[in-house]
Amino acid sequence: MSAKKNINANPEKYSNIQYKEGHFIIHREVFAKLKPIHSQLLTLILNSMNAEGQSIISLATLGKHIGYSESRTSLFVNELLEMEVNGRPIIYRTKTHINGGQQSLYTCTAFIPAEPTLTPKDALLLFAEEYKKEFGVDYKINWARDTRMVKRLFTICTEEQLRNIITVSVQQYRKRWASPQYPTPTIGAMCSWIYKQAIELATKEEALTARRRKFEDFTLPEDFTL
Repeated sequence: MSAKKNINANPEKYSNIQYKEGHFIIHREVFAKLKPIHSQLLTLILNSMNAEGQSIISLATLGKHIGYSESRTSLFVNELLEMEVNGRPIIYRTKTHINGGQQSLYTCTAFIPAEPTLTPKDALLLFAEEYKKEFGVDYKINWARDTRMVKRLFTICTEEQLRNIITVSVQQYRKRWASPQYPTPTIGAMCSWIYKQAIELATKEEALTARRRKFEDFTLPEDFTL
């Protein structure tokens, strides 16, 4: 199965989906895992991608094409996002801010290096490292459970976002989320509900830093007078 696109090819070795001569080529192993509804969704997403292999196609648009409501379409999309072949998702979804609103951003694996620089194990160890620095004691990782939970964040966040989520979740926990019952953060809490607020906090901090840097770089013209 392929989807015709005029996109700048990436020289990386691709894993589950390849880009060649104006087409996305979906490997047999991927096709074998897809139900017809997932095949439709994947083709629609690929056909809506820009020159960087990214798409902001909405659930409403996807639902219109496949004949389902947005809520039902969302369930099918989530199933597609959870599918893995050779240990890698078929497509990724992150969140991006456009015109003051938040939208889903889909990325094809053909435009992502086969070996991520941050693995689930790395993410868990980073959490434990931040935890030790903040609270002065070791964090006990439950490898089976915590790996399963943190993998979910890999399907909805970029690597940079995930690093920010871990840092903010630990460093801001006392100030924002601690309670007598839950005085310290857990990986479960981070992956289930804290991550949404952590992304917002990190985004606001980045915007504030950018504005501050812009102000610091501002210089008055030499002929300026009051």
